[in-house]
Amino acid sequence: EILKLKNLEEENIELSKLMNLVKTENFSISILGEIKSKSFFPKESLNVYADIKKLNEDMVVLNNYGVVGQISEIYPNYVRVQPLYEKGNIVPSYISRNGLNIILKGKGENKTFAIENLSSEVNLYEGDEIYSSGLGGKFPEGFSLGKVSEIYENEESNFLVVKVSNTFDFSYGSTILFTKP
Repeated sequence: EILKLKNLEEENIELSKLMNLVKTENFSISILGEIKSKSFFPKESLNVYADIKKLNEDMVVLNNYGVVGQISEIYPNYVRVQPLYEKGNIVPSYISRNGLNIILKGKGENKTFAIENLSSEVNLYEGDEIYSSGLGGKFPEGFSLGKVSEIYENEESNFLVVKVSNTFDFSYGSTILFTKP
């Protein structure tokens, strides 16, 4: 029985090496918050009660749909959260079908991102799914962010104009999770 366990442990170590898995002692910080109030489009935001001593503006916000926003302001008893598609937000991402790394940019339009400066030579289709890449360390990897909903060529350049509609509901639920990947 001890030999079986030893062999199993060695197989797990070998498998971990093959899969490029690494043990780490660094744990991300996660804090639960309760939604106090919601503002709807065009100035969408959530006010959330949470332990603000442990929060900072580098943290991202998750609900049952996955990554949905980020902290915009910290007040004495609560924090304000804005959706990922808020104008100017930048989220490192990738297209699941071809693995192409891209940058999603918040348009400030309801549930809409854009992909800017994408060559017209790129293999891209409406319906392609977009996921967070984890690059840059700000957002966790592998969360669904949206689907390509519109593609057209920019007549003034050799780039595509791509619209991405998000797949999450920013204001869903009554609790959210703050985390630092």
